[in-house]
Amino acid sequence: MSQPLRRRFLGALAASFSLVVLPQPARAVTPRVHAIVGARVVTAPGRVIENGTVVMRDGVIVAVGSGIPVPADARVWEGDSLTVYPGMIDAYVLPAEAPGQATQGTPPGRPGAPAAPSRGAAHAVSSVRAETRISEMAPLSKDQVEGLRAAGFAAVQVAPRTGIVRGQSAVVGLRSGEPNDVIVKADAAQVVALEAAREGYPGSLMGAIAVIRQAFMDAKWYRDALAVYQRASRNAWRATAIAPISEPG
Repeated sequence: MSQPLRRRFLGALAASFSLVVLPQPARAVTPRVHAIVGARVVTAPGRVIENGTVVMRDGVIVAVGSGIPVPADARVWEGDSLTVYPGMIDAYVLPAEAPGQATQGTPPGRPGAPAAPSRGAAHAVSSVRAETRISEMAPLSKDQVEGLRAAGFAAVQVAPRTGIVRGQSAVVGLRSGEPNDVIVKADAAQVVALEAAREGYPGSLMGAIAVIRQAFMDAKWYRDALAVYQRASRNAWRATAIAPISEPG
């Protein structure tokens, strides 16, 4: 192909391409309105709407209730298998550590510490604190509550901070009020942690596992012993109740 012919061919090809208009990809538009329909809606502790509807516009809840009309421009989310709460729930929060607070109990052998536990006595180990109840103490500091609320949390489960068998956690609402008024569930769970003591027993992970195992064995023994005692007490009472009353001689 000669040079002039090649130039004319490339020019015609460029002109044909300039006439082609390719369609632009459609941009996805984020919905501004959302509606969760048919959900179980918890508006506050003890206040539940079965088969409820939640309508949100521009990130703000504008309507909650049963039989609420769904806006025509809303993206609908089926909530028949959902429970909707008015905020997020943090399932594990530790209370703030007080200044000078140790992460473990006083190890055996130190002044004022209990004697070293005998083998098999898990309840005598300082890190076994099953009787501890978060509901009996101020669970969270003011700074913790404000920080969690600012992050969008409405309730938290507060767990004891130290020990291996640590005690009972509590579910706490983050609204303002006295400690007893904001507790949703006083005894939610028994908290167990694989944590070795810095000093004293148990000083290893294997020792912590042994303490947990023994603690649960002790609890089972106590449960069974209590059941035997209660049965024996009931049987003794029945025997006394049906015993014939002897007439005075």
